[in-house]
Amino acid sequence: MRRTGAVLLALAAALALAGGAQAGKVRNGGFERGDLRGWQVRALPDAECGSWTVYGGDAVPGLPSPPRGDRAAAASPPAECLSGAHILSRVVKLKKGSKHKLSFRLAYDNDYEFFLTPGSLEPEPAGSQQIRVDVLRAGAPLLSVNPNHILKRVYVTRHDAPLRRGYRRVTANLSKLAGKRVRLRFAAVANRGPLAVGLDAVRIASRKR
Repeated sequence: MRRTGAVLLALAAALALAGGAQAGKVRNGGFERGDLRGWQVRALPDAECGSWTVYGGDAVPGLPSPPRGDRAAAASPPAECLSGAHILSRVVKLKKGSKHKLSFRLAYDNDYEFFLTPGSLEPEPAGSQQIRVDVLRAGAPLLSVNPNHILKRVYVTRHDAPLRRGYRRVTANLSKLAGKRVRLRFAAVANRGPLAVGLDAVRIASRKR
């Protein structure tokens, strides 16, 4: 009994220390499994015009090798597809009473002369050449850009953004959303030319207030 009690006390102490600065995990956020398990994938008009996949090395033209580990996720429609929208998302619960910080690494290669960001994620009819990352209400429509559905706008390509960019770290403070179930949405939409997007190291770091 004494030994069992000592083990339990040691475990409780370890958990208490970890609770002060605990790294919240987005399961399979580094895509090292080699698949998209845990993520929801949607392609418009359909998957024949490409979708989010997992890649390694220099397998995706225009994108550098994964920055962390051996694999990353990529949306890279075939050149023959004239338009498409590719959405990668998942629902996560942000623990109440904690601070939360979202981070990920993003790269892209835009083969058009600039970016176009209309008020829609539909691939047609408006001109659209964009990358967008949002935190949505968990039950919001997947393609919504309604401000009432978007809890945090994390990343949107500007009209004059560089056409090519290697992997860079993007962060967002989600502490105000503590206690909520939210959807992380990564969207790439293109109907003016090929647009390759790479994503890696998606995580949420959490710390007790």
